[in-house]
Amino acid sequence: MKLTKDNLADVAKKHNDKIGGYKSLLMVCTSTGCVSGGGFEIKKELQKILADKGLEKDYLIIGTGCNGFCAAGPIIVTQPDGIFY
Repeated sequence: MKLTKDNLADVAKKHNDKIGGYKSLLMVCTSTGCVSGGGFEIKKELQKILADKGLEKDYLIIGTGCNGFCAAGPIIVTQPDGIFY
């Protein structure tokens, strides 16, 4: 789909509808520095914990790009609270 000014609002609405049903987004850095520190393993473990507790419909785990603090990684940011781990 080619993104145009005319369909940008539709794309935004679809995206917001998808993530709007969650209590929180857990955004795990999966960029190079954080991956070398275990970012993918943390993402998988969070998914497992949420599934074990039946919370996978309340929290969405998203792999993200670099947050700019590679030395402190792996990084997790929660939204909408903006808490940085």
